[in-house]
Amino acid sequence: HIFEEILYSTDDELKDARTKLQDVVKRRLPKCVGETRISQNMFENKQLLQ
Repeated sequence: HIFEEILYSTDDELKDARTKLQDVVKRRLPKCVGETRISQNMFENKQLLQ
């Protein structure tokens, strides 16, 4: 229920969070948030899970 508490809050401190949640609700989502390449060494050492 935290999602709804932030979404319907009038607290100015939650304005940025509220705006981001409104974007999610209205499906205004970023096309891409980033990308990375995983080296074979990182994959083998399972560093991604840390």
